[in-house]
Amino acid sequence: PVDSSYNTGTVRLYVNGAYRIGRSFTTTSAPFDYNAWVGYSLDAGKLSQGTHTFKVIATSANGVSVSDERTITVDNTPQVTITEPSDGPIEGAFNFTGTATFKPVASGNTGTVRLYVDGAYRVGKSFTTTSAPFDFNDWVGYSLNAGTLSQGPHTFKVIATSANGVSVSDERTITIDNTPQVTITEPSGGPVEGTFNFTGTVTFK
Repeated sequence: PVDSSYNTGTVRLYVNGAYRIGRSFTTTSAPFDYNAWVGYSLDAGKLSQGTHTFKVIATSANGVSVSDERTITVDNTPQVTITEPSDGPIEGAFNFTGTATFKPVASGNTGTVRLYVDGAYRVGKSFTTTSAPFDFNDWVGYSLNAGTLSQGPHTFKVIATSANGVSVSDERTITIDNTPQVTITEPSGGPVEGTFNFTGTVTFK
């Protein structure tokens, strides 16, 4: 019989080429479990974007080594869409809304959403859910007002950043035209005699 006090071999685990943990065995069967050995689970939601290699090296008691490895690809690119403002003419009160979608994470924030108006950061929020609806009016406590915005184009941009740092954006440009309309109704264009008035109507956006 073989003396069971001697190691039959060692198992070493590597992630992306870096040694993470290893154990020696005195049995012929040597199951390995990264999560159990290090005390926590791997979280694809927080791994960096791109490929990751997981490698195991088994070395027998007499120094013979073999290995196996597996490569995975992490893509935590979020999605983001603006639903309002619309592309058409904007008048009066309006909102800046839409939805971002993040990939799941084991714990903590799934990502952040930041809202910009004309290039200036206005408000942002972190989420712990995969669905991340945004609502400018609700977040800042008041409505946007086309009637007080300056004449010309205005850009509304949203940036969604995932837990592992990948950002995507969407933006929408609207054109404000608050040109009033004015019409004189009196005096008329014809001859004027005696008393008369000067009347009409102005229409504002």
